[in-house]
Amino acid sequence: MPALSPVRRRTAPAAGREALEAPATLVGFLNAPLIGLLPFIRGPLYSQAIDHYWRSFERFDREGLFWIQRTLPRQFRNGVAREARALSHVVEDPRAVPAHLRSERWETLCRAVDSWSDLPANRQVRLAGLLHALCFYRVTLRLTRHRPFRLASPDDVLLAYWRASARYMAELPQHVREYSFADMGDFERIAREGRRHPVMQFLASIKLLVHEAKTRGRIDVLRAAAARSEGLLAEAARGPAFFHHLYTSHFNRAVAMVSQAEAKPLDVARHMDLAERHARAMAPRSAAERVLRRENLHPVLESRLKEAIWRGRHERAVQLAREVLSIDPYDPKSWMELGEALALNDRLREAAEAYASAAVLGPPASVIGLHMAGVCFHRAGSPRMAYTFFLQSVGRDPSAQSSIAHALALGRSARLPFRLGTAAWLRSVIRLD
Repeated sequence: MPALSPVRRRTAPAAGREALEAPATLVGFLNAPLIGLLPFIRGPLYSQAIDHYWRSFERFDREGLFWIQRTLPRQFRNGVAREARALSHVVEDPRAVPAHLRSERWETLCRAVDSWSDLPANRQVRLAGLLHALCFYRVTLRLTRHRPFRLASPDDVLLAYWRASARYMAELPQHVREYSFADMGDFERIAREGRRHPVMQFLASIKLLVHEAKTRGRIDVLRAAAARSEGLLAEAARGPAFFHHLYTSHFNRAVAMVSQAEAKPLDVARHMDLAERHARAMAPRSAAERVLRRENLHPVLESRLKEAIWRGRHERAVQLAREVLSIDPYDPKSWMELGEALALNDRLREAAEAYASAAVLGPPASVIGLHMAGVCFHRAGSPRMAYTFFLQSVGRDPSAQSSIAHALALGRSARLPFRLGTAAWLRSVIRLD
């Protein structure tokens, strides 16, 4: 088997190509839909959502449109593929994956990208959503670069939104707060003129509001953005009660950020109460709606967790962190948040276990989870355990300077028989630039 193959192969080829099984690593298995569009078995909520993006695209004549609010950083998928040792799938364009290493779904995706201009608008919309879910933002931009920006139909508005979101994500720096230079013009136009698709018009207004809040916008601008979103909510939330609760929850969580910027904790709590109440009231009637409910409740409770920490309610933060994990037990970030909440309560060994669990589940916690487990074990009076976790952190990422420094400082107190060798190795990987 070639060294770059991310998967085990079956003995017999299928459809003229080598058929693919699940990746051999845990991170690859849990993220198989994200890495190679393999069917979902178990894994984080986002991987399950990709299965529904796929069904919406493949069964366009039978399945409704599907999208979730979460958007992954541009390099997230490639980072996961690297950790899964699926190097053949570390690509900026799905067509760059060698043909014999593509799953059947991946091959279908590549053919659809090649025939983009021949696809009807409703299939282009679903393909753009699928590419967006797979972090192929620049591919979406290339496919839509010659399309006039028009908002004359619901499909026009949807495509305009996916293109605007792809551009936003393609240029996003490491932290949103550093993104004040973002060109939000397309979102602005959709929020102003996208009435052919009221939901996307509303979501564009929410995008503008959240971006302004995260980049520390002026209070008067935030208030105006919130007022516009509120004006668009009624039309977007028409129809089934499930979606009324979904978009009302979206709105209140976003407006809570305005109250936080105004330093009004009571208003933050009021809006978050409403966001949570509507999130819990969503009554799904299908598998896709069950994913949507979980995908909305998850960030609502994450926000409540941050609110609890902000207000110094650390025991409440632990309770919320555990509920977040009950919604998505495979999410590394949620395990990190549990570790933080436990550490704030001085439950350091439990915190270390949570951080270690996060690291096992992969990016974005692979390295920082190991480091924080080491920090907690050190604070709990277990220098040997701390030392081994710092070593693992450096082994995963030799540029982890904090872990190197902690390990060197702990070397003597750890009293391990292999300390001289590990100390020499640590010094060999120190970078002076």
